[in-house]
Amino acid sequence: MSFSEEFAALGSRTSSEVVRQEVIPADHELAVRLGTRLHERVFCLERVRRVEGRPVAWQLSQIQYAKVPGIEAGDFATLSLYEALRDRYRLAIISADELIQARIAAPHELTLLGLDAGAAVFQIERRSFGEGGDLLELVDSVYRSDRYEIRLTLTRH
Repeated sequence: MSFSEEFAALGSRTSSEVVRQEVIPADHELAVRLGTRLHERVFCLERVRRVEGRPVAWQLSQIQYAKVPGIEAGDFATLSLYEALRDRYRLAIISADELIQARIAAPHELTLLGLDAGAAVFQIERRSFGEGGDLLELVDSVYRSDRYEIRLTLTRH
């Protein structure tokens, strides 16, 4: 689920502050992580995500621009990225994997998320996949650990 869908399911109102929205050439690290070529154009959307007006997370979404031409014109302060992917580009996210780590917030995150020095955060890397296992989106997020919880359901197959 998207950030907005996740919190709407809990009855909470969400909003986004766009920090950066641009198309950039992929450096070596981003090309490897996103599974694209060096210098390939990538759409980057950096946002502070809020719940009931209070900052909960910082997110950086990155998508190969060839899959979403013109997306940088969207107003992502009000528009859902996942709705744009689905409705405008016919890209449905079918599955995702996440790597979750706990750590102390970096100095710039303290400011963005309104945290005190020494605060703990969850660092989450998500890779979202479409039909046929195609990597659609790479998301790096930092969540306030005092305003977000992670619940997992594990099943033996």
